[in-house]
Amino acid sequence: MKVILLQDVKGHGKKGELCNVSDGYARNFL
Repeated sequence: MKVILLQDVKGHGKKGELCNVSDGYARNFL
């Protein structure tokens, strides 16, 4: 799943970046 980060996420990127994460991770932790 592609997500746009609304804040800095350690290990995934900075605010505003497009990031590819698994569906479960996006649902549960972002």
